Amino acid sequence: EQSPVEYFLHQHNAKNEYEARQFLGGFGLVGSLALQPIGTLSGGQKARLAFATVMYTAPHVLILDEPSNHLDSDSLSSLAEAVEKFQGAVVTVSHHQEFLSRISREVWTIVGDGIVQVEVVADTRDEADTSAASTKFDELYVRYKEGLRKEARKEQRRHKQSSNKN
Repeated sequence: EQSPVEYFLHQHNAKNEYEARQFLGGFGLVGSLALQPIGTLSGGQKARLAFATVMYTAPHVLILDEPSNHLDSDSLSSLAEAVEKFQGAVVTVSHHQEFLSRISREVWTIVGDGIVQVEVVADTRDEADTSAASTKFDELYVRYKEGLRKEARKEQRRHKQSSNKN
């Protein structure tokens, strides 16, 4: 099984092991960790390898689906910092409120019947204080959860009515 360094070299035709280790080190894959089999890495370490592999290609758009899964607080903070520094567009699906509050400029919430509600949170890349963004997100999240509950109750009533007819 490949190590992170071997995987990285194979994926990107990196010039040499030094270049690969230097780049991976920026994502916390340092020392012997960069040389052990990928299968022995934790979920967070595998996520770091995946993110490093993607970032090496300098994409214009990142699509992140639940990126906070398997990450400890240090890894999550590092990911948020990397996303904040990223120059392209970022589309993120996540339930991790603190992470979203830190990286979001806009929050798109899908409310009942597929209606999309868009609210500008803040330009967190330019603002040191994200408390307003966090508060705004918290309000949106509460409304989102209330909408889900309302839809669930409506569905339960429909199901109950159809059961009573049979």
